[in-house]
Amino acid sequence: MNIEKLMQITIKPGIHIFVKVENFEEYKKRKNDIICCLHEFVDVLDECTLRHSEIVAIEYFQKEID
Repeated sequence: MNIEKLMQITIKPGIHIFVKVENFEEYKKRKNDIICCLHEFVDVLDECTLRHSEIVAIEYFQKEID
């Protein structure tokens, strides 16, 4: 069984965006980049930009996949 490592970003009104990460260190770096961003809009993925003020939580998950 494989383990998928994910960063979950929750935005208002409770929408979850999952970003695949290689490990916990990559998660910490990406989370820090998002939190420390001074701009109103944050690029999370190439095709995903979020409003900084709408981000409610950023969490790390490991999920077993078949």
